[in-house]
Amino acid sequence: MQRRKDLQLCSKRKKNKLKLIVNFKKSINLTLYGDIMAKFKIEYNKEACIGCGACTSQSSNWELVEEDGANKAKPKVTELEEVGDNKEAEEVCPVDAIKVVEA
Repeated sequence: MQRRKDLQLCSKRKKNKLKLIVNFKKSINLTLYGDIMAKFKIEYNKEACIGCGACTSQSSNWELVEEDGANKAKPKVTELEEVGDNKEAEEVCPVDAIKVVEA
């Protein structure tokens, strides 16, 4: 017989939901799921991007992709726990196409 203990934690916001399942048979398995709210969000204007690649030289989160025959910058991740080097990418963008805002 398998013993199992479920613990559900909910914050004041309904979107912040975390469920922790602990399995006590032979080893401990943890399963985490739910919507974890990010602290920062990247907003970028794809149409304003000129594809110069300045952001990609400052941050590993940015890459150049070909769209409609032209290179455009695109973030790999748009919701962040830490700003990291995305703030530098925002600062070097010559057309102000990148904004890092608090979520």
